[in-house]
Amino acid sequence: MKRQPDEYSNDFSHWKMQEIIRLAEIQLDSQHQEWISSQNRACSIIGWIIPIMATSVAVAHYTGYETAGWVLVTAEMLSVLCALYSISPRKWMREDKESLDLEKLKELPKENFLANVIETYKNQIFINKNTLNQIDSWITASLLFLVFAPFFAAAFHLALHSFPTAHSSLEGKIKNHSSEVHYYINVHL
Repeated sequence: MKRQPDEYSNDFSHWKMQEIIRLAEIQLDSQHQEWISSQNRACSIIGWIIPIMATSVAVAHYTGYETAGWVLVTAEMLSVLCALYSISPRKWMREDKESLDLEKLKELPKENFLANVIETYKNQIFINKNTLNQIDSWITASLLFLVFAPFFAAAFHLALHSFPTAHSSLEGKIKNHSSEVHYYINVHL
């Protein structure tokens, strides 16, 4: 959609500035669509994790794989937190020409007006790009926690059960400490 010539398009430099503005507006629209897509991806991840986490809680509570189940739940909670953080409010710039305070900018000479609009759009594009990079990083972290959760759980389970003496002595210490705490509470309280 090309713009019609207006009072600022008297020469090539004005035409060039108008084209830069038009392209910047297109890029801002594209960034906005990417932002919406990232939000949808994060919500989809959360939607997948909830039933997976319910299954992991059941594994942790009702099977002999308690340790692995709770490691799964922990990794999945980290995945949910990363996805939630990625959709949390952030600094986002999408201002249309109407909200650029055009009346104030029009008081400037023609060259300064267009240059200020271009500079404003350039700053908005830069801020949005950084925001999108942060969102993508958090979504990637969320996916990594989700994908590697079963491997963490299996490794932790194998590590605990590969050394049965260490595992049983640790359980014994926990039970012993627990009984000492109960004794202290019953005697002193």
